[in-house]
Amino acid sequence: MIQQTVHSVRAEMCNKETIISLHTHPYLSCTFSEQDMKTYLKFKITNPNSIYGLMCAKNRFTFYGYET
Repeated sequence: MIQQTVHSVRAEMCNKETIISLHTHPYLSCTFSEQDMKTYLKFKITNPNSIYGLMCAKNRFTFYGYET
């Protein structure tokens, strides 16, 4: 993380070896935001095999970008 305020977070993009980009959201806010999706699409260019995840409670995660 580079900078954080009440309304925003500025962070460095993960490198191309990263498989899962994981970040947190406020408690039980488990939906990806518009900014999350923009960041995911940029990250997917860096590593097409990656997935994007968020943690929204102690044992609650949401993932995007994987195929079953």
